[in-house]
Amino acid sequence: MIKKILVVDDNRQMLELIANLLEDEGHQVVTAEDGLSALTLLTSFSPDIMFVDLVMPQIGGDKLCRIIRTMGHLQDCYLVLVTAAAAELEFDYEAIGADICIAKGPSGSIVENVLKAVEKSDSPPEERRSKSIMGVDELYPRQLTKELLSRNRHLETILERMAEGIMEVVSGKVVFANSAAISLSGLPQEKLLASHFLDLCDDNLRPRMESVLKTETDKPFEIGQDKPVEFNHRQVTIKCLPVEGDTSTTIVILTDVTERIGLQTKVEMEAEKLAEQSSRLKEANIALKVLLEQSEVHKKELEENFLSNVQELVNPHLERLKKSRLNSLQSELISAIESSLDNIASPFINKLSLKHHKLTSKEIRVANLIKAGKKNKEIAEIVGLSHNTILFHRFNIRTKLGLRNKKVNLKAHLASFNE
Repeated sequence: MIKKILVVDDNRQMLELIANLLEDEGHQVVTAEDGLSALTLLTSFSPDIMFVDLVMPQIGGDKLCRIIRTMGHLQDCYLVLVTAAAAELEFDYEAIGADICIAKGPSGSIVENVLKAVEKSDSPPEERRSKSIMGVDELYPRQLTKELLSRNRHLETILERMAEGIMEVVSGKVVFANSAAISLSGLPQEKLLASHFLDLCDDNLRPRMESVLKTETDKPFEIGQDKPVEFNHRQVTIKCLPVEGDTSTTIVILTDVTERIGLQTKVEMEAEKLAEQSSRLKEANIALKVLLEQSEVHKKELEENFLSNVQELVNPHLERLKKSRLNSLQSELISAIESSLDNIASPFINKLSLKHHKLTSKEIRVANLIKAGKKNKEIAEIVGLSHNTILFHRFNIRTKLGLRNKKVNLKAHLASFNE
């Protein structure tokens, strides 16, 4: 029965060996030299059997098999994995979707096993698979190959665990993407691989990336370092790394900064709120200070008015009463009234400036000199008055301050007054 067969191998000799063998058997054979070319062919060609090399550039055989198994029109395609590292590999080829695996050994062995694989493809479903690798008994493990495969697995593990999305873009198409890149793209791996990278970019990013991918340079290029760009509704920065000696290949590194931008925006908003609150508090403090100052002024005015009323409206009448003919009881009552008024007014007196005690300008000047510790003779010389005049002013000051006939030091008392 004639089969439609696709052979995928980057080794031209192996590709021609298998293709010529199958064509001689009368089958329709199409060939591809890498996984990317194979995926392009599979959009218009539906093979019955595929021979796929495991280790290839631009989408390896393992990824190609996984992708094929997700394509609805290839669900029944018989997948034959072909590898030169069969003796060194320790992996389950069935896990990637292959039906059987052939080891690349002597040409005669390969020819025999390829024909057996074609024959096996017509077997019932339960007999189509093979648990062992065909032809592996004729191979011997190679230490260098084993070490290289181990190193390759380590590198793949590192790439898979990186937080940054990493894509390999060849001639504008994605041929490799780690898990982070697949997540950022929003596409399953089978659709992401072999897709055009520019199709993943939005209208604003596409022209910039197109320019970068077309530019032949050996220097890295960065986009979005100052202002992140949008990629599939995420905020990202992009670094493009050219591959030395291969101008058609670019490594694209996508760093998702969406969360960081979100946190930064929140911090900035909170800072604005704090600044606004600080401004309001500052304004409130200023207003409160003004109110307190006004309250203090009003309080002082009330105190001054009270003292003024006592001195001008009450004391004159008490003086007149004291000069009239009073009996002893009346005199005691007058003294009690004066004492009570003094007690009521005393908390306010020291808070007032001297001018509010009806002192004349000369008396205020003398009072300030007394307050400064000057002697009577010094004061007389300073103000240009006689010693007796200074004594007269001292008497008037004590009288107006309510200190007459009281054992109160005038200098100490004046020290408690405001200027």
